[in-house]
Amino acid sequence: MKVRITNYLFYSRFLTGAMICLVALLFLACSRINLNPGDAVAAKWTDGKWYIAKINKCTRSACVAEFHDGSTRELGADSLKKIPGGVSFAVGTKVWALWPTDNAFYDGVIKKIEGDNAVVAWDQGGTPSTVPLNRMFKK
Repeated sequence: MKVRITNYLFYSRFLTGAMICLVALLFLACSRINLNPGDAVAAKWTDGKWYIAKINKCTRSACVAEFHDGSTRELGADSLKKIPGGVSFAVGTKVWALWPTDNAFYDGVIKKIEGDNAVVAWDQGGTPSTVPLNRMFKK
């Protein structure tokens, strides 16, 4: 009987230790930011809006983003979205695109494609704008 209790304690301690290691490995894998200096991103500012930015440097869990006005901020993965390259868009695609006047991202729909640009009708209204395709995300 004592042997069974000892074995149980051994296995429970082993499993607890293994679970702690697994959680730590998952945390490290999930917190790794796959961005590089020079990458164009949408980065969340203190006002809650997403702005165009460029990555200056990264650590395992955060990156320093430089915004269009020259200000910088260290941000975690949840506040950075890499702007994908080589994505094809079509008329009618719902996008998250860079508003030309304030360099923030807003919801819209592509109404027309003109070369490397698209005319975006904004969900909140206003005049449609021409936005470079490399400054938008599919929704």
